[in-house]
Amino acid sequence: MSLTKKNNYSVVIVGGGLVGASLAIALKKIGLDLLVLEAVEAESQLQPSFDDRSVALSLSSMKILNKFGIYEKLKYKGQALENIHVSDQGQYGFARLESNKLNIEQLGAVIENRILGELLLDKVEQLKIEYRSPIKVTKATKDDRGYSLLLTNGEHEETVNCSLLILADGARSPLKNDLGFTTKETDFEKSAIVCNVKPQLPHNNWAYERFTSNGPLALLPLNQNRLSIVWSNTVEKTKELINSTEEEFAEELLKSFGARLGWFEKIGKRLSFPLKQIVSINTVKENCLLIGNSAQTLHPIAGQGLNLALRDILALQAHLGSSNLDKLGDYNDLLMFEKTRVKDRQETIANTEGLARLFANEWSPMTYSRNFIMKFMDIIPPLKEKFAIQAMGFKNE
Repeated sequence: MSLTKKNNYSVVIVGGGLVGASLAIALKKIGLDLLVLEAVEAESQLQPSFDDRSVALSLSSMKILNKFGIYEKLKYKGQALENIHVSDQGQYGFARLESNKLNIEQLGAVIENRILGELLLDKVEQLKIEYRSPIKVTKATKDDRGYSLLLTNGEHEETVNCSLLILADGARSPLKNDLGFTTKETDFEKSAIVCNVKPQLPHNNWAYERFTSNGPLALLPLNQNRLSIVWSNTVEKTKELINSTEEEFAEELLKSFGARLGWFEKIGKRLSFPLKQIVSINTVKENCLLIGNSAQTLHPIAGQGLNLALRDILALQAHLGSSNLDKLGDYNDLLMFEKTRVKDRQETIANTEGLARLFANEWSPMTYSRNFIMKFMDIIPPLKEKFAIQAMGFKNE
């Protein structure tokens, strides 16, 4: 029994989640011969990329997905993000971004990971991209052509070869470690809860970022008047909230967020995860490239993980589309690509970490300063527009 259609490919992508599937679509559109390998069955509830979380897509990311041919379905199944309200619990400062005052239709969209994953996999199938799951790569060996990969599905083993190996299999990628990529890990010593809730009052396509003494609380608009929440807390508080009843959880949420949307009538399944930033020092080696969470896993405070990955994917598509494919996987060529992305990557990592630390600092002068900045930004149009441009993902265009 053959695990794949053949043994030699130009590109093999390890990881078929949101990033891996998006990358496969992008590279297929420039005619590359590729294979996607995913360790978990696509329909399985264990697929970490397609779990109950949601993602806030910037307007820039929506434009990228439009180029991949899934924009219309995304617009139909996602929820428009028209306004953003940022505030600090117990303080006077706040900032608002409203699409109608910026003369645009929306700032972005919010969609559940599971639904976005289904849209991407439908496109993968439509483009006849070879996508294999469940298959694990147990060994990657460098050779003259690129990489030789030993694959298994638990019953059979097989070897495939490629000129360019791309790892999109997450922050804890075992292959990344085996191939000698080094990482820097920052433990924020907190954890976050994700779940969907239904408020008493309509959300009217507003997203909220509320900074509390324990960490940020984000509420993102979903269809059917639901909200996707990402709630950062101390590890102890997160455990308490996970084990609380729905009514107790709703009461705690109301205390942290306030009564702007009334009572929270329904609380969905709650999941938790530790808050860590894991950044690979380098993202390329000879014949190998990291992308998405394999390259950097960010604090969810600004929701920039997938948005950054999509910008990387679009840039990689353009770079490989204009390169001599006889040199596919060449280290100097990959290094050239890495250098084109370093500014955006470093700025996004620094800004995300900076926000996480700024709003976790309860020192009084810092609290007053950040609230003054938010209030000042809310009443000065040029500052608000600059913030909006960054929020929509256009800062580097």
